[in-house]
Amino acid sequence: MEPHQRIIITGASSGIGRALALAYAARKARMVLVARREGRLVEVADRVMARGGDAVVLAADVAERSTAQKVLELAQERFGGVDVAIMNAGRRGSMPAAAFDASIAAEVMAVNYLSVCYMLEALLPEMRRAGRGTLVAIGSLAACRGMPESGAYSASKGALATLMESLRTELRNSDLHAIAVAPGFVRTEMTAPNQFRMPLLMEADEAARRIIRAIDRRRPIYRFPLGTSLAVRLLQVIPVALYDRLVAWGYMRLRRDHASERPHE
Repeated sequence: MEPHQRIIITGASSGIGRALALAYAARKARMVLVARREGRLVEVADRVMARGGDAVVLAADVAERSTAQKVLELAQERFGGVDVAIMNAGRRGSMPAAAFDASIAAEVMAVNYLSVCYMLEALLPEMRRAGRGTLVAIGSLAACRGMPESGAYSASKGALATLMESLRTELRNSDLHAIAVAPGFVRTEMTAPNQFRMPLLMEADEAARRIIRAIDRRRPIYRFPLGTSLAVRLLQVIPVALYDRLVAWGYMRLRRDHASERPHE
């Protein structure tokens, strides 16, 4: 456990990002908090400083390439550099085949994948010069296989997982660390619209505590919770025909449940 770390957190205005910022505040960490909603960011920063940490905010869209350089410059100006970058910003993107929209897929990929690429482009040269650093990408267990209506989201998280794996193997013999985190269901604004029962749903504070522990231990891949992670691994190895039948059965059942819950006209 290292106090006074210099940390970047994207998507810090709510959910897991907010919980991470508040948890690191107890360690007196110094943070650059990034998200689009400035009011929310300021509220988080105030709470960070009340808990003994330090924080500066940047209200910006991580899907814009220029944001990454602004984040780095702010970290250098305020804290002299970066020790840990947690790339947490994410976007949901339900997209059924009957209403397939490539623009939605592009927007999801821009936030969930390309924004991480932009951050890596900005941060890797600085961390290589410093000779140390930790890069953390918050993915999802949804990257395991394609689910109905979730193709854009799962594809973006799958791309992210592959990117971090490639980076990890290249940095293996250095003091730079690439960590891929894949949570299951966490209670956040992103999961709130889900109209199905989310197994082993976890609170954001608990998710943040687990993620920080994984970062401290420099676990290259951290999937959680265990039960959901094991179920996902099983789905990855079962035959395609069986997977398709199981998913189709679950999807049809979910649609029937939704239909039965609608008020009669």
